[in-house]
Amino acid sequence: DHRDLHSFPTRRSSDLAGAAAKGVKEFANFDKQMNEVFTLMPKASEEAQKQMSDDLRAFSNEMGVATDEAAPALYQAISAGVPKDNVFNFMEEAQKAATAGVTDLTTSVDVLSSVVNTYGEENISAAEASDLMFTAVKQGKTTFEELSANMSDVAPIASSIGIEFSNITAALSTMTSQGTPTAKATTQLKQAMAELSKEGSKAGTAFSEVAGTDFQTFISEGGNLQEAMSLMEEAAKENGTTVSNMFGSIEAGQAALALTGEGAKKFKGDLEEMNSASGATDKAYKKMEESLTRNFERIQVGMNEVWLTVGEQLMPIMKDLTDWVIANMPKIQKTAETVFSAVSDAIYWGIDAYKQIKSFIDGFVSSNSESLNSVMSDYQEIFDSIKQIITIFVGWAKQFWSAYGENIISAS
Repeated sequence: DHRDLHSFPTRRSSDLAGAAAKGVKEFANFDKQMNEVFTLMPKASEEAQKQMSDDLRAFSNEMGVATDEAAPALYQAISAGVPKDNVFNFMEEAQKAATAGVTDLTTSVDVLSSVVNTYGEENISAAEASDLMFTAVKQGKTTFEELSANMSDVAPIASSIGIEFSNITAALSTMTSQGTPTAKATTQLKQAMAELSKEGSKAGTAFSEVAGTDFQTFISEGGNLQEAMSLMEEAAKENGTTVSNMFGSIEAGQAALALTGEGAKKFKGDLEEMNSASGATDKAYKKMEESLTRNFERIQVGMNEVWLTVGEQLMPIMKDLTDWVIANMPKIQKTAETVFSAVSDAIYWGIDAYKQIKSFIDGFVSSNSESLNSVMSDYQEIFDSIKQIITIFVGWAKQFWSAYGENIISAS
């Protein structure tokens, strides 16, 4: 069809313009997000900033995570104190954990950075923390998402006492496997450790009597939480009571009940599993990467990089254009005001003219013979056309003012 051939250049130009606009929009958003990251690096040179932007885009493509998600996670990682020269290695571990744990990168960065900061990077790495959490997921009835949301309740006190993170993940695995929700399990475990470590408390005193030393010294000399709970169970038997009665609160007592008795064997087994947890995240990650959903996500990320490349190439042109617009804004505002005023005058003139002509013809026809009705019928199409043109003008004016009126007024 010759009409399709004639319209092809127009359609192609329209498609290219749309692609250019999308590319510029995507790159502008990326640029904004990276500038937010750079606020945390006030002394970084332009070269260092450019390198970090390139590294984030490379990370996005390699790991299959959109820059819209990766940039805020990078901000959080740096603000959490992750060293800048190691931040993308950390981000890689966090993304593996996010993919395997069916959560988002920011959540993963949050929990892993919290654990590493709490225990110290010399004591545990992000990869090790992730592996221990995934082993807890495998051994218990919890999810990575749930552990991430509640780990801050229990990790700080455990670290302050000297209890290894593997003890915490093992305990939570055991407790959740018995049906205790993750949030409740972390609260109960926190309370149990607090009471055991508090000098003069009911639990602390009982532990010292059965162990011959206080809880913190016991831990510092190589003891673990599972052994401590076994000693508390032994003390309960010596006193002819239940282990829960060895604690001062219901929450702490419930934790003790879950980790002793029938649960003691499970707790010991879970702790042994933690000792061979290395690689748990990678295994779960590789499994998730086989899914069709992840293929679609990677395709989408690849297309996002295309738009970023387009936008990056066009940004110098857009920068020159926006600089010109800003410099000439007073003239643009004045022109817009003049044009809109003229359009408004033309619209009102057209409406008045239409009314007068219509009134004249109506009077002329009504005062003459019926034969003139046919003349009126002929002119009716003209009147309708005029009315339609005026309607179009009015609609256009409304759209113009809706889009630009507020800016024109505010800039005046």
